[in-house]
Amino acid sequence: MALGFALVFVSVSCALVQGTPNHLLEVRAADEHHKLTLTNLNKGGATVLRGTLGKGLGPSTSICSSSEGVCLQWESATLKVTQEGDECQKVDWTSPGGDGNVTQFEDCFDIGEDHWFGGAERQQQVWPFEKYTFDENSWITKLDQYQAMAEPYWVTSRGVYIYRRRSDPYLPNIPTLSLSYRVCTLDNAREAQLHAVNNYLRKPTGIPDERMLTHPVWSTWAKYKKNINADLVREFADNIVEHGFNNSQLEIDEQWERCFGSLEFDETKFPDVKNLTDYLKSRGFRVTLWTTPFINVGCEPYYSHALEKGYFVRNPENVTTTTWWEGEAGLVDFTNWEAKYWWENRVWDNLREGGFDSRKFDAGESSYAPQLPVLNASRAEHPNIFSTRGPVCSKGIRNVDWSLATNTRLKGTLCSLARVVSAISHKNMSDAQGSAGDQAVSEHYNTSPLPLPQRYVETAARFGNQIEVRTARRTQSLNIFLRMLDKNSEWGFSNGLNTLITTLLVFNIAGYPFVLPDMIGGNGYDGAPSKELFIRWTQANTFMPAMQFAYPPWDYDSEVTRFF
Repeated sequence: MALGFALVFVSVSCALVQGTPNHLLEVRAADEHHKLTLTNLNKGGATVLRGTLGKGLGPSTSICSSSEGVCLQWESATLKVTQEGDECQKVDWTSPGGDGNVTQFEDCFDIGEDHWFGGAERQQQVWPFEKYTFDENSWITKLDQYQAMAEPYWVTSRGVYIYRRRSDPYLPNIPTLSLSYRVCTLDNAREAQLHAVNNYLRKPTGIPDERMLTHPVWSTWAKYKKNINADLVREFADNIVEHGFNNSQLEIDEQWERCFGSLEFDETKFPDVKNLTDYLKSRGFRVTLWTTPFINVGCEPYYSHALEKGYFVRNPENVTTTTWWEGEAGLVDFTNWEAKYWWENRVWDNLREGGFDSRKFDAGESSYAPQLPVLNASRAEHPNIFSTRGPVCSKGIRNVDWSLATNTRLKGTLCSLARVVSAISHKNMSDAQGSAGDQAVSEHYNTSPLPLPQRYVETAARFGNQIEVRTARRTQSLNIFLRMLDKNSEWGFSNGLNTLITTLLVFNIAGYPFVLPDMIGGNGYDGAPSKELFIRWTQANTFMPAMQFAYPPWDYDSEVTRFF
């Protein structure tokens, strides 16, 4: 291969060869599949990645090439490899899918002796990635194994990374099956990570609220759980001040509503909310409130109203109920303009009327949707309607029923980008996409399909940079905190203290630098953390972007209080 050429495409008998002056990729027939070899020419021709493509498809029937790339063809499938810049190859599998001969594409890569980094948040978070053993795992956001952040991105210690920019689902009765990803080669892991961030993952457009970076968040959750009321919140705030601690904000967690999703306070527990927030602010606190995307069955009139208007995610059988940790509910469909803005306006009403400063947005993972979810695109369009911009810059949102939302500040202010996208992954797990955007959405997403969790998180981000969320999928550009899922009050790798640093590293590799490590000492579901665990947890948390107390230091002894 002549190094003077910028790009080389070669098709030879039973093999494809593609390369640049920096690297060479070869796909060669081997038994019932094809072997991939990636060579870094800057490292003396060292092999930096090996893999197996098209497992189970058998031998290819023909080879083709063009100025755009090279391809292998089967009776019911095509593999195309195209060059993107000097560093990346794009691998595209397509199949008509109609004859049923091809039901999935399977490409496997050898871990070898390299270290692999990236992937998803996990309940047992180990590091590096090669320490895991997966028989099978759907790469979506889901509560199972606490996989609330799931980025399809992996980088190796040799400087190779694999990234799936969009979802490539298979849906029965939809004519096309596809799989698409990039393989990029740099000289080392650092260069690879920077290349991925600059070209695919993207950077935050700003920073979160600076007070959250410099002073701790205080939450009612771990100490009081659901047993909260106005008097306890006042007492908690007074103790924080009297023990000499500062704060970024005081968060009132679950269970303040009269019913979940009502966004109305339980008046027996919180008889005068505005009086409470005024008092807390007089003591130097900003005040935030726990919120979810659910409306529980029987939480009237909101549940029936949303059901009648079609505001809940449904499945093909028109089932709209789902189960979460507080019972049966409808999940608001954030791919539906009307539902999104109805819900958002009600949250603004609650925030303004109660005198709150911001929110804690909980849940939102894809697995909470009724399976398989039907979103704001017809089944015939799945998954081919991507990033369609509509020339929508209107003086209002058409046909939105504002009857249960009193604050109409959203009307007449939005210039929207219409995007109708939807997709569903294998094995009855949703990797659902969104349908409509607004000015808060990064330009990065104008050419990408948008999963349902992303739509929820982008809606949450409209409430400012003082919020926190716990789920993420391609929302790296948002300048908000991503919270780790609830940690256990224990030492080990079973979601305990040992996973604090590993989870932080996984978030950072995936492109999320602003991480809120949840409660110091864990959530205490099996009892409060010991004194030693609490101290060590705080020490580890000190070097992270933000801190959040829910168990107060003075609950231990004066020695612990003095430490802080």
